[in-house]
Amino acid sequence: MEKLTPEKARWLAERYYKGMGKRDASMAKEFYTEDFVLQDDGAVDLVRGIKEAEAFLQNMYNTWPDLKFQLLKDPCIGIDGVTVAFLVRATSSRKSRRKFTGPTAQWEFASFYTVDLEQEKFCAGRCCFNMLDVYEMLLPIPKRGSKLFRKLEKMFAGKQAKKEKK
Repeated sequence: MEKLTPEKARWLAERYYKGMGKRDASMAKEFYTEDFVLQDDGAVDLVRGIKEAEAFLQNMYNTWPDLKFQLLKDPCIGIDGVTVAFLVRATSSRKSRRKFTGPTAQWEFASFYTVDLEQEKFCAGRCCFNMLDVYEMLLPIPKRGSKLFRKLEKMFAGKQAKKEKK
């Protein structure tokens, strides 16, 4: 059985993130198999198949008009020889369809993919990141641990305690 090599894993990662940089959702068919399934912390539901992957990517490109990806380390190959993990940094301005502007939002995430070696495409994936970190960069809320955050936290906790007593 053929297995991923470090060189092939690196090639897949570079090809994938270079393609993502083109901001063309129709490229999904170049990266994913027809039966592709993705679980992404930024998605409400599982993404199944090429059509849903295209819609997911288009939504991502619309929301993050200048989103860029940077591979942070060499890919890690699973012991089965067909799974691979990428550690990635995403960067974008806060401009979005909601018209937020401001400093750059940046977060790191891990992506795990199962590779169809014959097609050189991903057939399954899982992207993991802390959505709270992203929300804090996007929403007009105070940073965790700040004076204002602690004050709001006390106010909210006090209201919750009063509700529980009733």
